[in-house]
Amino acid sequence: MRLFQSIQFARFSSARSLTVMAVAALTLGGSAALAQAPQALDIFPPGGTLASHVDAQLEGSVLLGASSVVISGTGVKVALGAPATDGNSVPLKVDIAADAAPGPYEVRVITPKGVSNPTYFWVGGYVPAVEVEPNDQPERATKLEKLPITVSGRMNAAEDVDWFSFHAEAGETFAIDIIANRLYSPMDAALELRDNENHILELAMEGYDRDPKMVHTFKKSGTYLVQVRDTMYRGGRNYVYRLSVGKVPYIQSIWPNGAKRGEGLNSKIEGANLGSVSSVTTMLPNDGTRGSVWIEPMVGGVASIPVQLSLTNYQQIVRGEAPGAPTVVSLTNQPMTLLGRLTKAKQIDSFVVAGTPGKPIRIQLQSHSIGSRMIPFITLTDAAGKAFQTTENEIGRDPVITLSPTAAANYHIDVSTIDGKFGPDFYYRLIIKPGGGNDFSISTTPDLINLGKGQTALVTVNVDRQDGYGGPIEVALSGVPAGISATPLTIPTGGTNGVFIVTAAPESNGISGILNIVGKALLVDGKPMERHARIIGTYARPGEGQPAPRTVAFQAVSASDAVGLFTLVFEPAMVTVAPGQTVMVKVKANRKAGDAGATPAINITTSNLPAGITTDAPVIPDKAGEILLKIIAAPTAPEGQGYLVIHGKLATTEVIAPALMVVIKK
Repeated sequence: MRLFQSIQFARFSSARSLTVMAVAALTLGGSAALAQAPQALDIFPPGGTLASHVDAQLEGSVLLGASSVVISGTGVKVALGAPATDGNSVPLKVDIAADAAPGPYEVRVITPKGVSNPTYFWVGGYVPAVEVEPNDQPERATKLEKLPITVSGRMNAAEDVDWFSFHAEAGETFAIDIIANRLYSPMDAALELRDNENHILELAMEGYDRDPKMVHTFKKSGTYLVQVRDTMYRGGRNYVYRLSVGKVPYIQSIWPNGAKRGEGLNSKIEGANLGSVSSVTTMLPNDGTRGSVWIEPMVGGVASIPVQLSLTNYQQIVRGEAPGAPTVVSLTNQPMTLLGRLTKAKQIDSFVVAGTPGKPIRIQLQSHSIGSRMIPFITLTDAAGKAFQTTENEIGRDPVITLSPTAAANYHIDVSTIDGKFGPDFYYRLIIKPGGGNDFSISTTPDLINLGKGQTALVTVNVDRQDGYGGPIEVALSGVPAGISATPLTIPTGGTNGVFIVTAAPESNGISGILNIVGKALLVDGKPMERHARIIGTYARPGEGQPAPRTVAFQAVSASDAVGLFTLVFEPAMVTVAPGQTVMVKVKANRKAGDAGATPAINITTSNLPAGITTDAPVIPDKAGEILLKIIAAPTAPEGQGYLVIHGKLATTEVIAPALMVVIKK
């Protein structure tokens, strides 16, 4: 059985696997503006099979001078081929191990202009092939000879369609699976199956967040056609896909479809071409970095179409599917995970927990994030059966709700889907956490910090405090290369966010690094606790195109020789102020020489102010080079220190000054 670390839910620690080819360390730089940074559109072909070598092209822009490439996961090595000549593509040499895990691997290229956005390469499938253009008419269909087969293709331009032909015998059942959304391709795929007289036998379309597939039993022998297109007939170089066709195992239902990390999971399966196989056993990984895994169980010596399993950190109970009494959940001081699915119309699964006044219970429901089709809805009811709280304001996402008992009584947690639909893939995971368990998680954004000379950026760290933990969290940042500096960060008691202030030295040029952020609780239940940050990037949703946050594998920082319109610096870089006093700090504007666009006035604002500190920041006048910033400490300002952030805006250009340390001392 083959496993894969899901990029969509993964987060990576300092021990996470990082393959760097061409140079041992990341030593090339970034740029001041995203428009100047390297942009990755796609990799073509966008995948390969196990134990194989693939020559591919990473396509995009600003790729000249590429010297290295990074890839997530293990089992796949990527090296640069010949140097890029036009800046729009980079050749890659991809070697896939026989035991590599199936699924998408995140790939980024590093150039003198910085680190690119992610693109993806899929591992798995069958005999590889590439579409042969032109194949936009049935009579010009690419012939699929050796089945099962996985063919790589793309919608080259708007209104493009791709046709493929193959032979099937009477009574054979074929699975036809397209991977596009799972590659984060912008393509919203549609499939049509036709006979050799061009009659439509089957049509498969899905929502923006799922790839369509077919399972078809042929009534007679002959040649058949598959048409691949975007639902809205869009196209472009990055509208890539992988199409698998053949008499292969197809798992329609796998249950249970998840378990605790490090445990063995035995699941019942249903589907097509499974023969006498009715179950599969999987040993789940225990490294704590995976939110899900892809598996391709072998049936009769043939790998199945990939299916996804989800992972949890907690003890798990699988809820029975037969109608019956509510499931009673006996809470201890540890979270409880319940796995269920809705297999009947308008089904409601009810769970009962004993509540105690003053002890809140955190309830989290996972569905979309673990690949389910259900649109989840939670209703809380009291002992009298009266509903008093719902997740109506969280429709469309995985909801979190807190039960705050007002009496020592049993409370019901009712789980349903908002539209009443059901099926084998309408599953969910309900995580119930008692108050006082003391836990937290952290996330960080952005995933790319491409700087120019002397430029500064903010890396935001957000904290989700759970189960009553409110203490301080020390946030450790590693992977910052020489020539780039970052301030320390401790999120204080009760705090929910903080920032690292990251600055490239004025003489910086050609440096890059992969960052790693870890939150450390000083003491939780008498024990130290570490939580690795989930990295959030904002990119277009596959198929839909609207920008949306998603988890990515890498957070990168780089600095190049790019010179911005202006920079700001403090003199001095640290000030001390007593409660009730005011100090003045010089803010200098270094305007780009010879650029008329650098001369207008610069508006100054401040953020990240230490407790008890306010500022009075005047505008830097037209063509002026400096101002005095007034820093005011309230009489009640507590002793301590923090890092003040100054923002400057000139027309549409915004920059941040390096950190100013403010020490409050009586």
